[in-house]
Amino acid sequence: MGMTNIHQSSGVFSLAGADVIVQATIADHGGSVLLNGRNFDQTELDDLTDWIRDRRGDTWLARDRQRLLSPGPPPYPLPIPTVHTHPGLSRERLLPASPDIEAPQDDLSKFAFLLVIRGRNAAELTKVRVVYSLFAASAVAIEGSSTGYSVVFSAALLRRDVAKLTEYGLDLEKVNSRTELDAPGSRRVVRLIR
Repeated sequence: MGMTNIHQSSGVFSLAGADVIVQATIADHGGSVLLNGRNFDQTELDDLTDWIRDRRGDTWLARDRQRLLSPGPPPYPLPIPTVHTHPGLSRERLLPASPDIEAPQDDLSKFAFLLVIRGRNAAELTKVRVVYSLFAASAVAIEGSSTGYSVVFSAALLRRDVAKLTEYGLDLEKVNSRTELDAPGSRRVVRLIR
């Protein structure tokens, strides 16, 4: 495991999908955070579907004995939080690699970014945030880690699909490329880039 310093918020996702774990000190944060560039699998995504569908802005949700979600208190913080930076938060994965594809090189405006945040009692309390820029996603990750919470999941989706996230019976599907993310599909499926 290596060690690095991050001087700008955009550096939080510099290892997105790199399949490495690096301990980092973030400027203006003061503490340490682990950056984990791993990928996620479909099973992990399936386990998060209820939390993602029932998200409520900046509110922590707790699961009761009937498996229903309702607002809950903040979880206990972690001594060293982890920010999982999945490949979907990599500019290289989202922007077209070829000038033949019709999109400006720096146009990330068609994407939204999903982050799942948890503390020490992760199975019981979760917060899900959807933001509309990589800068905002970095800010959410830094805010969470500076208060002792981990970003356990992060992914990109098309902005047009955000409203569908609240539908019951929804399937979340992991895809490998921007082309697959843009492909026509079922109304009941939201694709997240891995």
